Amino acid sequence: MFEDSLELLFHKVCANLLVCCCFTGIGFMVNPGAIQVVLSAPISGEESPKRMVLVLLIGFFLVFPALAIAATQVLHLKGALAIASLLICVMPGGPNSAVFATVMGGKPEINAVTTTVSSCLSIILVPLLCTEVVSLGMHGLNLHIDRPDLILSCAEVTICMAAGMWLRGRYGGSDYIAEGLSPPYLVMLCTMMTIAAFSFLTLARCLAGFGIFASGLLVGGALGWTAGANSSQMISMSLELAFHDMPLAYVIAANSFKGSKALQVDVLDSMIVIAWAYTMCAFLIALGYRCANGSWASPKGGEVENCKAAACLYGAV
Repeated sequence: MFEDSLELLFHKVCANLLVCCCFTGIGFMVNPGAIQVVLSAPISGEESPKRMVLVLLIGFFLVFPALAIAATQVLHLKGALAIASLLICVMPGGPNSAVFATVMGGKPEINAVTTTVSSCLSIILVPLLCTEVVSLGMHGLNLHIDRPDLILSCAEVTICMAAGMWLRGRYGGSDYIAEGLSPPYLVMLCTMMTIAAFSFLTLARCLAGFGIFASGLLVGGALGWTAGANSSQMISMSLELAFHDMPLAYVIAANSFKGSKALQVDVLDSMIVIAWAYTMCAFLIALGYRCANGSWASPKGGEVENCKAAACLYGAV
């Protein structure tokens, strides 16, 4: 019991620090002018970025939660793995999708805008989805969601984003990580995540992460095709739906889950491995594509290269 309490305290500290760093960073990269350009574009225009963002929001808050419920029932997932998978699947866009989109020749502005808007909506929609979807995985278990703490966790995200936007307004900032900085950033990210996840690795947790990543790519591609996206936009849409907001899910599980501490720790450990698995999938695909088309640090190409990147993403699935 003492070890569970100590590990849970460690998770709580890490989760809140991670959220503060990630969402302050997201807020720092938010360009209100860029958001206005995307959202003010006509929705009926050819390859309209506004239409792509709206379709992605539907994917995050309607399509993916429904698929998560169906997959949990079909695969008979139980316990901590089911709870962790459901929680990640109801999250908004993750902060690293724009980085991978930059490396793979996508449209990172679509990822940046979608992540920002979906994160702002999360304070309203995530508590509702957690209550209706994640609670299904807790049925019959000594674990439940404390709604006030859940809302506070989502509010923490909004406060950190607002702080980042204030810092940007005061000191300036960039819209997303530049092309030249993306490769070393991703190497550092994957190394740190591997160190964090190593002690918790199990085959079931890895498969859950691979499944979420593959589902996100396929659903994002299908939604992009339906919305009339070009190849660059489809890359960004697929990556956006493949990367859910792990920091928000992590802090929700650490702060708002109540009941068995051992089960709560198991959920948190599962989430770390799931996030590691889908991040490594994206990293290896991006690495393979870039090395096959010049070098890891080569610049983005034109439409032909973007078509190759899209084929690489969906071929890996």
